[in-house]
Amino acid sequence: MEQNTVKQTDHFLEVVFSYTRWFFLLAACTVYFLNEWQGQLEGHLPFIYLVGFGLLYMGVTQYCLHKCNRESRFYKWMTKGGVIFDLVAYPWLIAVTGGFESPFVPIGYLIVLHAILYWRYMGGVLGAAAVTAGFTGVLAAQGFTFSGTAMMTFMMNTAILFLFAVLGGVIISRERKHYAERVVYEQMAKRDYLTGLYNHRTFQEHLLSFTSGHEPFYLVMGDIDHFKSINDTYGHLTGDRVLKKIGESLKDTNFDGHAYRYGGEEFALIVRTSSEEAVHKLIMQISRDVERRNRPFLPNFKVTLSYGCAPGLNVEPEVLIKQADDKLYKAKARGKNQVAGLGKEPAAYQLVRGKK
Repeated sequence: MEQNTVKQTDHFLEVVFSYTRWFFLLAACTVYFLNEWQGQLEGHLPFIYLVGFGLLYMGVTQYCLHKCNRESRFYKWMTKGGVIFDLVAYPWLIAVTGGFESPFVPIGYLIVLHAILYWRYMGGVLGAAAVTAGFTGVLAAQGFTFSGTAMMTFMMNTAILFLFAVLGGVIISRERKHYAERVVYEQMAKRDYLTGLYNHRTFQEHLLSFTSGHEPFYLVMGDIDHFKSINDTYGHLTGDRVLKKIGESLKDTNFDGHAYRYGGEEFALIVRTSSEEAVHKLIMQISRDVERRNRPFLPNFKVTLSYGCAPGLNVEPEVLIKQADDKLYKAKARGKNQVAGLGKEPAAYQLVRGKK
């Protein structure tokens, strides 16, 4: 969850940087044509090449930001590569728009900020060094004289740029650290510490949200069969291990909905579907996976669950829980390792075959 939120923020900032580049490209063209455009076309080829280079990269980046999978390698190359593009284009832009007097000198601060976004403190310092080196190289190539007031201005701007890089890196690093800690605390309040599933409190919140909506869903309550026997025979550490394995199975199973540890040895699923068949297939998949995961350390004991299901459309949360619980008790009474609440189940239908 934390990683997804950070990635969404980074994506938004990349979109901002992308549109900022378009703005500065338009501004650079305007400044150049107003102040520099004169003489033969050949004399303006460096600026034309710069504009072409910028249009190509920025066009591809724009497509990538809006069309590509954010987990793809191409997306990561294009976004992080934006810092490299900026570092290459910056001295080029300065060189063709007035050198020391260029109105685009402050863009260096944005480049440093972009580097800080991905590489924190070190990215800011290296970005500042690269911006300064590029700017200095342009001035040296143009025969700029580093003396007097100009030298003082240059040194002051350089010092402020590095200070900006250091402070920006520290601030961003601290902000990300505090955000990560906050997310951890939020997750601790929402999830069960042993299984990693959503806890009872989160279940109640989600169930209220689902029952208040207009989307069909099923509530599935599951309870481990003979769990007391596992604790009494193999010990409570083994019982905890069984709970963890069931949590792993529920987290790894792909379905449209959420899984919860309701309490003790009881679990709950909220499944977005109106299909009894889909719910039955999901329960069969989970049951077989749970038995498979626990088999290596309980070879003589088949770990199974019994399930009670109830459709959740236009039902109050308390009523829905009772309906699913009643079906669960029915499955237990029929011999366990069964599901109740999905149409006409056989009286002794077992989800997982074999000996206990």
